Parts: sequence; structure tokens; C-alpha cells
Amino acid sequence: MPSPGTELGELADPNRLVTVPDVEEMRFDSAHTALEQEGLRVITLFDDFELGDPRIGRVVDQTPAAGQLAPYGSEMVIVVGREAP
Repeated sequence: MPSPGTELGELADPNRLVTVPDVEEMRFDSAHTALEQEGLRVITLFDDFELGDPRIGRVVDQTPAAGQLAPYGSEMVIVVGREAP
């Protein structure tokens, strides 16, 4: 685990691979924490859903997919459901 204040980008190591966890359907905060614990940098995008949709606040997609290997410190994109404006 990096020391506090250390940016993961500073530690990116293409020779150290981590297995991407499955965070789809997880709540955003839990997914974000799980990915950071694996040493991945999280980029968050949003997809709009109607009020009351159970996908609001949850991860609806992720790249790379669960189970793939990714370099430690690399970017992980998650798409989180939010209420449509």
C-alpha cells in the first residue's frame, strides 16, 4: 500500500500486474475503495437513469473487465448510474 500522499501514477509499474476485481453492481464508494486497494487509478464516468432505478449509485460498467490483468497504477474506468437531470 502506498504511503499517504503518494500518487498512484508515480508508482505505475508495468512489470507488476494485478487482477482487476469485479466491481459491477457495487456501490460507487465500495467499488472505488476496492480498485484503489488493488493499486488501480479510478476514472469515473456517469450514465443517467430514471428516478428510482436501482442502478443509481452503482457501477454499471467497468474497463478493463473483471479478471483481466492490468499494470499496477494503471487507469480503471467505471461507469456509475446517476439520476437523470
